[in-house]
Amino acid sequence: MTSLFTYFDAWEPLLKARKAKGLDKWDRLRELSHKLQGKEVSAISFTCAHPSHAGEPVRHLLGSVEGNLHFLLGYGNPRFHIAPYHWQIIDPNLTEEEAVELSKRIAHPANPKLWEKAGIEAEDEGDQDDGEAHKHRPSTKRETKRTGIPVRSAAGTYVCYPEDGLVYGVHNGHYYRWDSVKDSFFAAQHPDVAEAMENASVRKSLGKIHFGVTPSPALRTYTAQYSNSSYDENVWSLVKSVMPKPGKILRLEDKRGETIFGVTTTNSVEFYDRAANRISVRLFDREHDHFDLTRDGNMSPAALLSFLTKHLKISTQLLSDVTGPGESLIKAAQICVAGEASEGWDDVPAEATSLEKSVVYDNGTMKVVHV
Repeated sequence: MTSLFTYFDAWEPLLKARKAKGLDKWDRLRELSHKLQGKEVSAISFTCAHPSHAGEPVRHLLGSVEGNLHFLLGYGNPRFHIAPYHWQIIDPNLTEEEAVELSKRIAHPANPKLWEKAGIEAEDEGDQDDGEAHKHRPSTKRETKRTGIPVRSAAGTYVCYPEDGLVYGVHNGHYYRWDSVKDSFFAAQHPDVAEAMENASVRKSLGKIHFGVTPSPALRTYTAQYSNSSYDENVWSLVKSVMPKPGKILRLEDKRGETIFGVTTTNSVEFYDRAANRISVRLFDREHDHFDLTRDGNMSPAALLSFLTKHLKISTQLLSDVTGPGESLIKAAQICVAGEASEGWDDVPAEATSLEKSVVYDNGTMKVVHV
């Protein structure tokens, strides 16, 4: 039960406040945890348009203090699909019957006007199988309302929006922040576009004051030590080509859907919360306070590629066009697994996909085991 409070930090004070009334029914929390089994974090996290985020699409988790507050104030995505159990996550003291009644009586809390004012792209979120979105659904076609600069490159066609500081990939439908692109090969190949984007960025910073959740001064001071550094020679070549140079701050998401920051060093990415506290992120069955970017580091190539694909929007299709399968290390005509199965695991059905697995090292051999 303690682990639930780790993710849903709004629950503990709520339960303590109602304990005197005899409403601290732990069985309800157990039932709710069973409902969440099999759900992805995307089913209970939402994009937020609160002014404190300075127009950036920050994600929150329902059940967290900040997430509940911003969601109920109307700054959540109108295209978040609400199911009855979402109200139980906001208030775990609700019974299932009360949550169903509440969902019928209370309209979707999102305020579409606040969302449109923020100018954030709206996409479907939440539980799209069992939930319902707001009746007013903002358009996702933001690029049709702005003046952009079309640019062609070897990787595809892009449209640059100086006033928004965004680069839109026409070929893949992804948005890129100019801050993460301005030091890239793309910017160097198109100096006129880079100048227009930089000039617009200066005008925007002079004409508008942001009261937002941005990297803290302490974190920026820490990253300054890497500002004139280069990546270590043992860092993967793909990482060097797509990752911002050392000393940059990346806006990421943790497994709860909350916004965190990644700091690029000469050989790793370190993780911090918005208060500049060092934190860990979970990957499979292990906690990492940093991702080693070197060839002999603590990250497998597949995990690093997944990280880069998710957060930097690299094109795996483009990679497949310029790379090919290496020579197989297995020369035998037949592959088999030698040894005896663990007790009770000699006949595992093919549909058993929810087994807890871990990786262990035994005399230099890496094995996958059941935990």
